[in-house]
Amino acid sequence: MEYVFLTEEPDYYEGYLYKVTVHCPGPMRFYIGSKKGKLDYIYPGSPETNMKKYFADVAKYGATMHILECGNHADMTYLENKMLKEVDARNNPEYYNGSNVSGHNKAKWNSILVDEIYDTLKAREYRIETHPKDEVIDMEAFQIRHKKLDTGHVADIRDQMDSTEGKWLDNKDPTTVLEDWFGPGKHYKIGGIHTGAAAKRCRYVSELDVQYIPKSKWSKLGESDIGELAAMLNPQETDVKLAETPEEAEDWIVEQFFERDIEPDSEYILDRLQKRNWTKAKIKRGLVPKAKKKISKKELWHRNQLFIDWATPERQKKLNIKINDLLIRGIYAKSRSSGFLRGLGDDIVDAMLEHYENGWTDIFHIKILIHHPDPVTKKKFENELQKEYNNKFDMLKKMSEDKKGRARLEISFETLPLTEDSPLLDSVE
Repeated sequence: MEYVFLTEEPDYYEGYLYKVTVHCPGPMRFYIGSKKGKLDYIYPGSPETNMKKYFADVAKYGATMHILECGNHADMTYLENKMLKEVDARNNPEYYNGSNVSGHNKAKWNSILVDEIYDTLKAREYRIETHPKDEVIDMEAFQIRHKKLDTGHVADIRDQMDSTEGKWLDNKDPTTVLEDWFGPGKHYKIGGIHTGAAAKRCRYVSELDVQYIPKSKWSKLGESDIGELAAMLNPQETDVKLAETPEEAEDWIVEQFFERDIEPDSEYILDRLQKRNWTKAKIKRGLVPKAKKKISKKELWHRNQLFIDWATPERQKKLNIKINDLLIRGIYAKSRSSGFLRGLGDDIVDAMLEHYENGWTDIFHIKILIHHPDPVTKKKFENELQKEYNNKFDMLKKMSEDKKGRARLEISFETLPLTEDSPLLDSVE
């Protein structure tokens, strides 16, 4: 065999890529390979599938090995795989290679096989079955993301499912699993985690499609390869657009209200936002309620009133001073937003228990300082929540009564101001 370098041979290299041309008249006359170490002018190549024919042809007709590249052995193996795939050596009658994957590839490094599996998945050529959604959701899942579940993304997918009555899934890839990874019938899911989480909460979806990568394929992949495949199934968006943000859509609703007297709940608002691919659920549950709050704040400004934001450091400082003053007077005080009252009952009970440890020698006063994040929430608190909580407070007072029926607990709300006069009220003479 003749050996010819088509690239300059460096002083040191880990491996080389070569292509053998057998000088025979038949269609099968090429062999692509890579080898670890430096060329020693003895190695003839090592085909497996057509080994007998290869060496018989080389002996009868002669051959030339062209050295195409020299360098890192892993790179040479990768380039070999790439060339095999490009010529489809497995199905090409001109090549002695019986595979599109290098014989050097073991379980730790097989990107070309990853590409092959990915292409087969996208072509939907592996077995696809439909299963109840809970069965698919409960499968053990391979996770490539730092954040296991993005609840916002799940909500967006569910909105799409709800708004299309489940038909959103029709054009989506099936959930991908590694068949029998943990044993017969115990599969390993490498995609569709967020889709499954959304489907679990969607009434219109009862089943999910599953595409199975057979063990004969995934058994040649290492963990890194599986991670690469999972990432390829969730690629970066190529249709790069700067989409309208929820805040911008909310501001547009506000603008329609003040400039065109169109209510946020109108069919016009719903229709125009749906044409911008906002789902009906997102519009009604998210954009419209938030726009209404912005409208209510803006209406205050029109009445020469400024909204007081009690969450700012300056206002928090004033609140703390007030709370300390109340404590000096023997009143336990807690500040809460009417938009977030969760856990208020626990706070009150904890305060009562702490006070009870010292004995009920006197009446225990508790005052909840309520501030409102916006006029809409204020209205909801005054119309619904305040009455509900006052009823609970009455129950606690009843529980604190002594043997003579005297309540040893006083608990009440104190509402902090929502607005203050705007400095713009001062007119210029």
